[in-house]
Amino acid sequence: MTNYFITNADIIKNMYHKSGKDYNDFGRYHECDASPDFNYLIAYVSSEKKLPIPISLGLCVPTVCKIADLNELKPYIMSAINS
Repeated sequence: MTNYFITNADIIKNMYHKSGKDYNDFGRYHECDASPDFNYLIAYVSSEKKLPIPISLGLCVPTVCKIADLNELKPYIMSAINS
């Protein structure tokens, strides 16, 4: 059980370290790209009513994450932006 927790903690630490953290922050592309266990993605949010300028963010996600997994997060992200 402890090893599982450490593994997840390492994944989260890498995701946080290599992903962007601020408005139009593209993160650490080269570090993410060099890791065979992660994929680099650009998240792009555009809402003319709420955001005059679109938001882009570099994300470093585990290779096991698929587009469908990320699409499931859209309602939560848009809810946060709209509020």
